[in-house]
Order: sequence, then structure tokens, then C-alpha cells
Amino acid sequence: MADADAGQDADHGLLVRRDGAVLRLVLDRPQARNALTPGLADRLAGVLEDTVADDDVRVVVLTGSGGAFSAGADVGEGSAALDEAAVERANRIVRAVVRLDKPVVASVNGVAAGFGCSLALAADLVLAAESASFLLPFTRLGLMPDGGATTTLAASLGRARTMRLALLAEPLPA
Repeated sequence: MADADAGQDADHGLLVRRDGAVLRLVLDRPQARNALTPGLADRLAGVLEDTVADDDVRVVVLTGSGGAFSAGADVGEGSAALDEAAVERANRIVRAVVRLDKPVVASVNGVAAGFGCSLALAADLVLAAESASFLLPFTRLGLMPDGGATTTLAASLGRARTMRLALLAEPLPA
């Protein structure tokens, strides 16, 4: 993609922009707080995986449009259930972030909940606005945290605070 080119896949809600050596990926479903659909998750994973071979990219910035980073998986009306395929999509994205041989920066401009929190934590650096918060609401849904959150959080915050976030669904402010 040429410098300053912007591309969007309207069906998937991902804005892809190159500014010099910076690849900016914007989750663009503000009406759903940038919740990931299966299509958006697959598209994001594919772009991240393709970036490994792009020597012109020196840094990747992940962010969300509107007032949220990402509310995680889209579990709203008409959305796919959180099943084994959804967990595999989440893990594929996190693996792609971790495998990148260039820094990944999560620019968190609002809530990062569920998989959105996992995605932010997988980045090499998290820049959080004062309005940002991190939440693992999986227990409210009767689910186990996905996307490696229990490992990345424990490494960053310690076991006790991680357990409070994961088991009690307490938000962590920026």
C-alpha cells in the first residue's frame, strides 16, 4: 500500500492506512464500540500476518474509531455465538501480533473489553488515554478469558490483580 493510502473493507470494518513506515490499523465499527465480527477478525489477522513480510513497515499502530478501542467479540443480536471458531480467531490475531518482528502499539482511546483487552495487552506498548479502561467481562458471560489475556495480564500486573480482573470483572482504569 502506498504512503498515505487508505483502504477500508466496508464489510469488515477495518481501516488500513500507511504513513511512511507506520501501518495504522483502525477498528471501524463505532456503532458497535468496534466489536469484532468474524469477518473483521479474519481481516485483521490477515493484515497482521501479511505485515511480517513487508520490510517497509517499521511499526504497527492498532486503535479504534469513536470512543472505544474495542468491546471485544460482537455478541449482539444476530451475531455469531462465542464458539470454538471465535476463540481460534482471537488466538490467531494474538499470535499474529506476537509474531510480528516490528513493534506493535495499541493506542487505547476508550474501553478495551473482552477480546479488545486481550488485543491491547498483546501489543508491545499500550498508550492509553485518560478515558481508557480495561475490562475482562468473561465471567459475566460464563466464559474463560481468551486471546491469552490471563498470561499477558499476569506478566504485566501480577497474579492477584489479574485474578480480580478475570474473576470479578473489575475494570482497570488507564
